[in-house]
Amino acid sequence: MWPEDQGPGTTKGIRRPMNALPLPKVVWSMTIVDVASQMHDSDSYCKLVEQWGRTTLKEMDPLVVKIND
Repeated sequence: MWPEDQGPGTTKGIRRPMNALPLPKVVWSMTIVDVASQMHDSDSYCKLVEQWGRTTLKEMDPLVVKIND
């Protein structure tokens, strides 16, 4: 175990400028909690995780900054 101020995620991360505009609020239609509550076996778990991933990618579009090349 790492000390509280060391370990994964303590030195890296996503940083935003202090003056950055707030990100839009996303109301997720499916969360990992839904996966946990709906799974019945390993097959249903795999299908639900894939569905959750695809849904999340689709719904996160407002959070992605588009940069023109």
